[in-house]
Amino acid sequence: MKGLIEQRQIQVVGSVSSAVLGYRSFALVTIKANAVTSRQVAGRIAEIPNADLVVCVAGQYDIVPQLACRNDDELLSNLDDMRTMDGMTIAEVFPYLRGKVLCRI
Repeated sequence: MKGLIEQRQIQVVGSVSSAVLGYRSFALVTIKANAVTSRQVAGRIAEIPNADLVVCVAGQYDIVPQLACRNDDELLSNLDDMRTMDGMTIAEVFPYLRGKVLCRI
């Protein structure tokens, strides 16, 4: 394996549990972009420190960010910040109640 790593054919990556870092409240948010492009809105959402993943998708919604927050108050504050952004409408918020990694790639 050392040779594969040295030749940059594989990379070993670690993963830290969000709970260890103090994050306890998570949510997926579905967003519809209005007047501006999805990329512009996604770029603004990505600037929110708690938006740890922001993807543009096809279908009923345009953007789906994941928020990872220390508590519910921080989650609500992030949602309030997102609601004030121009060019988008929050369609639904899916707070995580309980989760488990089912598949690792």
